[in-house]
This record gives sequence, structure tokens and C-alpha cells, in this order.
Amino acid sequence: LAAAILLIVSGCAATKPMPARQPLSDGERLYRANCRACHTLRNPASYTDEQWPPLVQRYGDRIHLSSESRQKIVDYLLSAN
Repeated sequence: LAAAILLIVSGCAATKPMPARQPLSDGERLYRANCRACHTLRNPASYTDEQWPPLVQRYGDRIHLSSESRQKIVDYLLSAN
């Protein structure tokens, strides 16, 4: 029994702490805030670098996003892709 407890305790002590999360970029923050309003957020890898810009343009027009906001979202999606 003591050996089992020692094994469990030593296994817990060996885990590494989670790395600190980097602050969200403006593009990621805009993506999360605006795109989530209508649907589930897509993984940036869901579309290619060529597919993201026209998608952001089309849906950004629908919700009246500024061109600056759309560009920040595209930059985020391409960097995370």
C-alpha cells in the first residue's frame, strides 16, 4: 500500500506546470468577439491561406466590420494556420 501511495504522489510531482497563456492578439480578440456571435469558431487550419481572406471579407461586410478589423482577423487566422 505504501508503495502504491508513493508511486501516485511521485507521479503527481513530476507533472510540469501549464505554460502561461500569451495575451490575445487584436486579431484573435476580434475574431472571437465578432465571429462567435453567429456560429462556432473555426480552427484557423479549417481553411487555407487563400480561403480565409474572402471569407472574412464576405462575413465582415455583413456585420459592417471596418477594413482594419477585417485585416487584423485575417492576419491572425493566417498566422495561426
